[in-house]
Amino acid sequence: MEYSSEHEMVEKAIGGDLSAYGQLINQHQEMAFAIALRIVRLREDAEEITQDAFVKAWKNRHRYRGTAKFSTWLYRIVYNTAISKTRKVQLYSSEMDDEAIGQINFTSVQESMGQLAETERKQYLNEALNNLLPDDALVLNLFYLAENTVEEVGVITGWSQNNVKVRLHRARKRMYKALENILSSEVRSIL
Repeated sequence: MEYSSEHEMVEKAIGGDLSAYGQLINQHQEMAFAIALRIVRLREDAEEITQDAFVKAWKNRHRYRGTAKFSTWLYRIVYNTAISKTRKVQLYSSEMDDEAIGQINFTSVQESMGQLAETERKQYLNEALNNLLPDDALVLNLFYLAENTVEEVGVITGWSQNNVKVRLHRARKRMYKALENILSSEVRSIL
């Protein structure tokens, strides 16, 4: 069935229309999976989490109030489901010292990225994202790839807006460092 707008689709889904809910899931499944994958890092676990989150969303559809976008509400469920799973597993975390961050030559990283072909850029960006801590990769995904606002990222993750801004800033720095490490030979050849 064709729906004239996402709002109509959401209304039908909340009313119990499984076809409308299926279409909503089709629209948001890639980003939902990406969020789960960035948190748990294992494809099989991310698939399971995404599926569980869709089931939870369907069972709790009557709780959607429409105060936020449907995608924000759905991504929050995905995020919480993934976090619940990771709490059962000990996570590796490390901090980068401020001195190392201060030594990053952002200009050289940007220039070398500008010289790579589009497919190579995507490959390097994905590799760098995979080398980041899960929260760093998640905040970059939500803000840049899913194009959520700082406020929406906060709603999805439960972080304050200031915390989202700080995490975005730190994640960008770590992303640059990860790219610099990956592209060290390219950067050296350019310089």
